[in-house]
Amino acid sequence: LVLARQRRDGRWEHEPVTGASSLRGILVADLNNDRLEDLLLLGDRGVLLADGQPAGDFQLRDAGALAELRIRAATTGDVNGDGWPDLYLLDDQSRGRLWLGDQNGGFLPAPEDWGASLCCDGSNVLLVDLDGDGDMDLAAVGASGLTRLRNQEQRRFQAEPVIPAGAGETLAFGDIDGDGKSELLAGGGYLLRADEPAGSGRVAAFDLPGLLDWADLDSDGRLDLVAQSIPEPGWRWPWQERNARPAWFRQTADSRFEPGDLPPASSGDRVVVSDMNGDGRLDLVVAGERLRIFDNTGPAGHWLSVRFRRRENRALPGTRVALHARKGQVRTAQLVVNSKGLSRRHDLLFFGLGETQRVHSLEVFWASGRHSQLDRNVLDRYIGFVEPSDASGGNNLFSGPTRQELAQAKARRLARQLAESTLQCR
Repeated sequence: LVLARQRRDGRWEHEPVTGASSLRGILVADLNNDRLEDLLLLGDRGVLLADGQPAGDFQLRDAGALAELRIRAATTGDVNGDGWPDLYLLDDQSRGRLWLGDQNGGFLPAPEDWGASLCCDGSNVLLVDLDGDGDMDLAAVGASGLTRLRNQEQRRFQAEPVIPAGAGETLAFGDIDGDGKSELLAGGGYLLRADEPAGSGRVAAFDLPGLLDWADLDSDGRLDLVAQSIPEPGWRWPWQERNARPAWFRQTADSRFEPGDLPPASSGDRVVVSDMNGDGRLDLVVAGERLRIFDNTGPAGHWLSVRFRRRENRALPGTRVALHARKGQVRTAQLVVNSKGLSRRHDLLFFGLGETQRVHSLEVFWASGRHSQLDRNVLDRYIGFVEPSDASGGNNLFSGPTRQELAQAKARRLARQLAESTLQCR
């Protein structure tokens, strides 16, 4: 594993993180409440923990009881409401178990009578607040379909009927149609409202068995579909990763999905979505035998990126934002983290706003149960909320640059690099 760190001048430096021969996945989140991103490395020989350091590097530490586990998927969130991150892990036998943070950076298995265990039928898991009650629920997908476990008062889970969802590992959560209600995309393309009972969903217009996720790549206010791996023609489930390629599909105004342009990718490559240059557009990172970064230079609508800072040591996953825009329109998003997603930042949410000219207000529902609200127009910029110190809320903000300011900074950086290279050639 190699850490590629981007410097302030836009250049990249590389350094090894661990000598693990092979990794099945990586979960990036603050796992010890020190406000620094850590790494949970899912290796063929066991789990490794690497703590983030103030200088930006990582230091391996003892993973305790997790070290001997062979894990295929992982997700994190504060399940029991103690402010510390917990883990849900799926092992080689597709068995799922909840591990509670011990408030010292380690993890202990949750009691069996909590009803949070899964047996022999899981390929992907996601801790997420499905019904907006402030408690982290569990969604899992496997050969038999989609399973949802509702968190009852942070100590008990109630299983709902399994929903046949088709073959696939997809668990994607987001407000796909901009109605203020989040949907869950599971398996091979089964789409349902996250808070609705079994049987109320539908098979989506696309039938893609690969690993899918949502991202608004053109900032038009409609979530697009990004496929980590689509099998090549002639291959059927299950396929090998080396026979699959990444792809993405643009959501049109009439809710159809059309293939989008993707830079050339090889079989086995994976795609990550992130604003790599800070210009307010989501870029693509294609990872395979080599790492390639593709700047998003296409037309884009208005946007807003919301970042979160904690005043206390509390887990962030599960924090929700409601964006109130024109004519009563409400857009929602939630911080979710798992090892098979698009590797988004665990403390940032991105909203594509399309032709929206005004944001009337922003509401933040923190995972701790606290609430923040901003009643002013903010567009085309990064803006941050600091978690209030008590339940009464507050508007503690920190603001980032606008798109114009970011573009100007990028131009200055490129001009400086050009001047340096010219000097070196003389």
